[in-house]
Amino acid sequence: MKRFDISEEEEVYFTLIKTHWILETCFHSSSTVVNANHNAHRIIAMGEKALFLIFEDMKKEPCFEKYENFCHWYQILRAIVKPLNLEPPEIPYEMRGQIYNMNDVWISWAKEHNYAS
Repeated sequence: MKRFDISEEEEVYFTLIKTHWILETCFHSSSTVVNANHNAHRIIAMGEKALFLIFEDMKKEPCFEKYENFCHWYQILRAIVKPLNLEPPEIPYEMRGQIYNMNDVWISWAKEHNYAS
C-alpha cells in the first residue's frame, strides 16, 4: 500500500474520528479507558491506511502537544501492525514513558517500513 491510496474522504474520516477520540478521552489518564473508546476502535479498523495518517500526525504534533495527557497512539499502532504480521519497534526500557523518544522510535520504524518519509 502507498500513501496515495488513501482518499480525501478517508483522510477527513480519520481526522473526524481522531478529533472525537481526543475530545471524549482527553481528561482520562488511563490508557485502558482511552483505548477502549469506540473511536480508537474505528481508527484501528482503518488498518494499514491509518498508519500513514497516524505517522503524519505524530510528525506534525508529537503526542498532541495541545492535550498534555493524550499520548496513546502506541497501543493503537500495535493493534494495527499485529494483524499485518509486522513486528512493532522495541522501545528500550529507559525510553518508556518518554513520549518524544518513543515517537522518534515509532517514526523511525515507519520510515523503515515505508509508512512515513
